[in-house]
Amino acid sequence: MGCGNIYKRRMKVCTVAFLIYLDYKALQQREKWTNKTKTDALWENAHKRNAKRVLSWIVELEGLWVKLGQYLSTRADVLPEAYICLLKQLQDSLPPRPLEEVCQTIQKELGKSMNELFLDFVNVPLATASVRFLDSWVLDVE
Repeated sequence: MGCGNIYKRRMKVCTVAFLIYLDYKALQQREKWTNKTKTDALWENAHKRNAKRVLSWIVELEGLWVKLGQYLSTRADVLPEAYICLLKQLQDSLPPRPLEEVCQTIQKELGKSMNELFLDFVNVPLATASVRFLDSWVLDVE
């Protein structure tokens, strides 16, 4: 969905946010009728369930959402532990982009094909990372 329609992306965010909101509101109502000893477990399960939802849509939406998830995974003072544990996956286990997309991005950003820029290029990814090209970088390959 990375290059998808912006309205579809916004709808996805709003839908997931609304589902999470409803889940927590329903839990607040249920808590009134539940034994006090069980409420901690109910809240923990809700956090786990909603953290999975958040992780799933972050991975689907890609881009800036991944950066937000990576940042939030470092904020144990803001989010419950269930969110922190799941969002930490965004630090080093994102699915790799297709090689064709990587090659197109490199050609677009650097103005040369992969064959012109690199003597050897391994097609199998070792890891995934966020890379940002800056105009001030100079790549001198001769």
